[in-house]
Amino acid sequence: APSEDHELKKLACLYWETVDKHGEDGKLLPETILVCNALLQNLKHPNEYIRAYSLRFLCRVKEAEIIEPLIAAVKENLEHRHSLVRRTA
Repeated sequence: APSEDHELKKLACLYWETVDKHGEDGKLLPETILVCNALLQNLKHPNEYIRAYSLRFLCRVKEAEIIEPLIAAVKENLEHRHSLVRRTA
């Protein structure tokens, strides 16, 4: 089951930022699909702080293969009811 611990989610984002996302062949590792799914869930999370933190994390991701499937969720956050989420998106 996904964790609801906010500190754990922040630590996971820090880990994802530092871990090598490419294999020896230069291609994106298959595990990044799980990261992408977790980010998608965080971008749709009911808590506005988790959404905002995930949006700030996406600003530091340089791999287009991770960001492309999340574009629709980021656009949805542009119209979120909380100004923190809208401003971060």
